[in-house]
Amino acid sequence: MKITDVITHQLSVKIDQPFTSARGWVYTTRGALVVEVRTDGGITGWGDCYGPTAVCKSIVDTLLKPTVVGKDPFDVEVLWEMLYNKVKDYGLTGMTVSGISGIDIALWDIIGKATGMPIHKLIGGCFRPKVLAYASGLYFRNVDRLTDEAVEEARGYASQGFRAIKMRIGLGSTKRDIERVAAVRAAIGQDVQLIVDADHSYNVPQAISIGRELEKLGVYWFEEPVSPRTSTVTSR
Repeated sequence: MKITDVITHQLSVKIDQPFTSARGWVYTTRGALVVEVRTDGGITGWGDCYGPTAVCKSIVDTLLKPTVVGKDPFDVEVLWEMLYNKVKDYGLTGMTVSGISGIDIALWDIIGKATGMPIHKLIGGCFRPKVLAYASGLYFRNVDRLTDEAVEEARGYASQGFRAIKMRIGLGSTKRDIERVAAVRAAIGQDVQLIVDADHSYNVPQAISIGRELEKLGVYWFEEPVSPRTSTVTSR
C-alpha cells in the first residue's frame, strides 16, 4: 500500500456566544484543520492539527506532503522521523510538529482500518476500559456576571450528568479568581471533580500562591498555570 495524496480541509464555524480566554483573546469563530491521507489500497486516514488552521495548512501542503506521498503508510515511525528531521531547521516545537501530528494521526487511522484493530491495540493496549469525560468551558463572556455565569454553566453541566468540569481562570486578580472558583465549587458540590485552566496567564510566584488556594478547594488539576517557556532559576 502506498500513500497517493495528502489533502487538507480548513474548517471554520461561527460561535453563537463569543467568549474571551484568560489571555484576553476574543473568540468569534472556531476552526480546525483536518488532514486526509489517501492510499492506493482504497483506505483513507483522517487526522487533525492543533493551532491556527491557515498556518498548519501551509506547513502540511508545502513542507510535509511531498515527503510522504509514495511512501508506505505502515512505516509510521519511519515517516515520523523523516518529517521531524525535515523541520529541524525551522523549529522542533509548535506549528511544525502540529503539522506532523495531523499526518501521523491519519497514518495510524489507515493502519487501524487496514488491520481491523483499534489504535490502542496497535500502540500497546489500554490500561482501563473507559475514561471519565469532562465538560470544558466556563470562559469569560459578560464582565458584569463572570461569577454568576460560571456558576450557572457549571450547574448545567452537572445536571447533564458530567462528573468533572473544567473552568477558566486568569482574570488578573488572584483574589477574584479564587472567589470565582469557590463559587463554582459550592454550586457543584464535592462529588464533581473541578479542574481549572489558566491558559498560562500567571508568573511563577502567582501560580504557586493561587495553587495553594486551589488545593484547599479540592481542585483536581491546575492546567497551564505558567507559560511553557517559563524558566526556573536555581541557586548553587
